[in-house]
Amino acid sequence: MNRFRELIQYGRQRDALEWAMKTGIWGHALMLSYKLDPTQESGYMIIISLLNIERFFVRFITFF
Repeated sequence: MNRFRELIQYGRQRDALEWAMKTGIWGHALMLSYKLDPTQESGYMIIISLLNIERFFVRFITFF
């Protein structure tokens, strides 16, 4: 979370968005994507959803 704040403070919002998606802080990623460009929000939501589904299946498969 500190890394996310640092990136935002130094004006590196796109890097912060990528970091948020990589580390799974989805709420932060969604809010930041909307702040960056409201017209692109749906594209980011699709990416975030796909990443979230992929991580769910990886956890599900490793559980069994």
